[in-house]
Amino acid sequence: MIFTTDDGRRWALDRMPFYKPVYDKPRNKLLLYTSRQSIKSTTLRNFSVGRSLMKSGSKSLVVAPTTTQLRTFNDEKLETTFTYRKKLKEAFTTNDTKWNVGVKEFRVGRGTSRITLRSTGGASGAERIRGITANDIYLDEFQSLLQEDVPVIESTAATFDGQDGRRQAFYVYAGTPLSKQNLIERQWNRSRQYQWHIQCPHCSEPTGKTGPNGRDRRKGGWNSPLGMEHLDRDRPYLFCEHCGRDMYDPSWSTADQRVPPNGQWVAHNPDGKYDGYRVVRMMMPWAQWRTDRDDGILDRLEDWSERRFYNEVMALPYDSGTVPITEEMVKSCTEDYDLPSSDQRIREVAKRFRGRQTYAGLDWAMQASDEEVPSYTIFAVFAKVRGNLKLIFAHRFRGQQSNDPDHVMKKLTEWIRLFNVNRVGADYGIGYKEDLRLMRIFGHQRIAAFQYKRGAGQARSTYDEKSLKWIIPKTRTLNQLIVDLENQEFEFPRYEEVKPFADDLYNLSTDVDPARRIIKYESTGTDDFVHVLNYAAIAERLDRRRGVFAGSKSDLRSQRDRQIAGTLQGGEVAPGDPDSAPGDFETPGVSAR
Repeated sequence: MIFTTDDGRRWALDRMPFYKPVYDKPRNKLLLYTSRQSIKSTTLRNFSVGRSLMKSGSKSLVVAPTTTQLRTFNDEKLETTFTYRKKLKEAFTTNDTKWNVGVKEFRVGRGTSRITLRSTGGASGAERIRGITANDIYLDEFQSLLQEDVPVIESTAATFDGQDGRRQAFYVYAGTPLSKQNLIERQWNRSRQYQWHIQCPHCSEPTGKTGPNGRDRRKGGWNSPLGMEHLDRDRPYLFCEHCGRDMYDPSWSTADQRVPPNGQWVAHNPDGKYDGYRVVRMMMPWAQWRTDRDDGILDRLEDWSERRFYNEVMALPYDSGTVPITEEMVKSCTEDYDLPSSDQRIREVAKRFRGRQTYAGLDWAMQASDEEVPSYTIFAVFAKVRGNLKLIFAHRFRGQQSNDPDHVMKKLTEWIRLFNVNRVGADYGIGYKEDLRLMRIFGHQRIAAFQYKRGAGQARSTYDEKSLKWIIPKTRTLNQLIVDLENQEFEFPRYEEVKPFADDLYNLSTDVDPARRIIKYESTGTDDFVHVLNYAAIAERLDRRRGVFAGSKSDLRSQRDRQIAGTLQGGEVAPGDPDSAPGDFETPGVSAR
């Protein structure tokens, strides 16, 4: 009576029996581990609206990583419920000011129920969620949320889920798996891992008994969970792994309805803490194998990259071999120390490492809340200790002032001076104007702007005199970063300390370009700290003319470079920094030693 499809038709589970236990089973926590186009967001809509209408005073919170994702959920899911059921909106809306993209409020019985929508992207991050109280919490596109934001989101249910009170909070986590190191994958590993097993009508045998659905009960013919073994380019249908025939038996279907094969959920991790369901596109009644639009399952298999097909069609994490930086690699670099957070501790750490060579990585972002994957400006300082780069300070800019260039510039200037950074590696792009401001303060020898270029892994770096930037080979430098991590040439604090930043490292994946026969790097989520780490390592190599900077030619003495140096004169130079003598460079930003 309440719910409709996106185009206004009656919504039902007649052809999706696998979703019935998801709705019917009482629980306090649920994980939906799904492919795309598997009614994940529709299910969140149904839960949030249904439970709000059934319980007066209910307070629900829906969270997504970006404003765009949240607006899509509002426009295509929540609003359609009331567009096609106008009497619902008339009956339950209390005030127009309580009916917008961020809030939906209903009159239910003698009280009101409310659905609040928030994103964690943008300058404020999870800060905009603090202070909200909710008994039901729905986290959409969970795989793209930052690990550090999840406790903030979950804490909104503290009054409903406290140790002294009756457990009332209800949590739903929904998203698409990416890599085996991703946030949603770790949640899946803690769940009971329910997977849908289908029974082939051709291989099974009747028992002489009738089941609750009116079908004859059968035994045997059970298939393994839906996976790559159920795909064959020459068989555009869901075939049995035993007999190879189509498991959609025509005798079970009517003229107007395609009846799904018999199936059941099986827990593959029965000792898990809560229910998690893997829902695959080929389970859906509307799933097509080949279409004239080339958007069927087998069409995608042929056209999409292997990683994207695994994630978005099969609800599978991409093979761990394609995730070059693992949790084990990071843990092998950790030691027993903490990162400073208070101003006093930052000053103490800076004083302790005074006299050491220090390098920094800076990755700019404007925290655009409508981006598909949230991004944040990160600054980190490394000290040269025992030949390694030791992480001694890291900061992710979040909050109301994170998009204020003057605020960010003030803090960066303070920290570069405090840690007496020899060289800062910063990305050339959205923050390049700020790079120039830093160059005017510290000199272009201490601030090196890097721009990635795609190409052969053995390419050298080149210096663009006009733009004051280094053009560096992305593949080769990231290859070197991974080798350095494997060889434990970085030192990190305790894993709990570095984890909020290290989670970015696990979102780096490799993909093969078959046309050019090269490996390329892609991100499956927020990857800011990957580049911070890389830029700091490159800044250190630039200081010593190693790797991609070896063999650079001298041209600083050209008239053009003298003009550049003159433009940026007056900048600070670290005491004892050999880069302080303008005539001693072989290449801009590279000392003669």
